[in-house]
Amino acid sequence: GRKQPAPRDDRRRRRLDLGDRPVSFPIYAIGDVHGSLDLLLQAERKILADLAGSSSPALVILLGDYVDRGRDSCGVLQHLLQPPPAPLRRI
Repeated sequence: GRKQPAPRDDRRRRRLDLGDRPVSFPIYAIGDVHGSLDLLLQAERKILADLAGSSSPALVILLGDYVDRGRDSCGVLQHLLQPPPAPLRRI
């Protein structure tokens, strides 16, 4: 017999709603980590240094490609499962 397709999930992804007002906090984007925990941590340190002296929160958007190629894909995933350092929020 023919395989039935998996049922479609009609739930919509939750969208990031920044409201109608201009964004009043910094937004950073990090892409293509590829298992390089050392470089991810370095990027986070640079972001925190950029925020030094600021009391506002900041948003870090990770664009994907967390694993593969680098030496520490497992470390990258373990790090991303932990809460980010204050005042950062991660998506």
